[in-house]
Amino acid sequence: MFSGTIVALVTPFTKDNLVDFSALERLIERQIDHGIDGIVCLGTTGESPTLTRTENASIIECFYSTISKRVPLIVGTGTNSTASTIENTLLAKKLGADAALVITPYYNKPTKRGCFEHFKAVNEVGLPLIVYHHPPRTGVTLTFEWIEKICALKNVVGIKECSSNLKLVNQLIQLASLSVLTGNDDEILEVIREGADGVISAACNVIPKEVIEVVSNAKRGNWNDAEVLYGEISQLIRSLFREVNPQGIKYALSVLGLCESYMRLPLVIPEEETKALIEKRLLKTEKV
Repeated sequence: MFSGTIVALVTPFTKDNLVDFSALERLIERQIDHGIDGIVCLGTTGESPTLTRTENASIIECFYSTISKRVPLIVGTGTNSTASTIENTLLAKKLGADAALVITPYYNKPTKRGCFEHFKAVNEVGLPLIVYHHPPRTGVTLTFEWIEKICALKNVVGIKECSSNLKLVNQLIQLASLSVLTGNDDEILEVIREGADGVISAACNVIPKEVIEVVSNAKRGNWNDAEVLYGEISQLIRSLFREVNPQGIKYALSVLGLCESYMRLPLVIPEEETKALIEKRLLKTEKV
């Protein structure tokens, strides 16, 4: 059962456009030191579409050896090709992942039955799967009925739900033995109030202590504390996602001196206005 605060970690790069494994190890240790409940590598926040298969293997190995089984390791393996998703999931399983995060196939916009057949095929790998439902990024919106069919597959253990549909979240919570996690940092309190298990958070890259405390308080029912703390970080969170993720996250990490802000095209450094907002709100958050 996956619950609490799980971070979707960035992939740091050097100025020469290579994976910065030293910075990656430091980022992993920082999350564990703050008490993270799990770590996702090779997700959208990790710029997975820009990475080669060889880099994927090296990155998974770095995560696995650095984490050393202290927290669950979830690997993003989904693509818009079932064959390549299976190949990625087999690699993740071989290299010690605890679960795979599998996005609904994007761009080619399969039917709902096509999505089901996709997950059914990936299910055969035998690695626990977390379904990633993100209509704004993929162009594919699944109904509860089809998600229920997918979640009934033997190895599906959770869903990362990013549709901003609280009615759907409430329906998913009724499914037995399924971890329901939001992927939207601006909806943490709403979904946990509905009964969700936690969040897969990108903002946690920047402010792990604060996000973990918000989630922990909310799950314990300490709503006043959760709401006060979330109010203190909400403006920073909005600025981090003012542009496409992970542009703001990477820049904030560079301001904090945790890694460089280099990204691979087509992602770019945020615009000056966004950078100024992030710097201002980071300073304000650090003073709280």
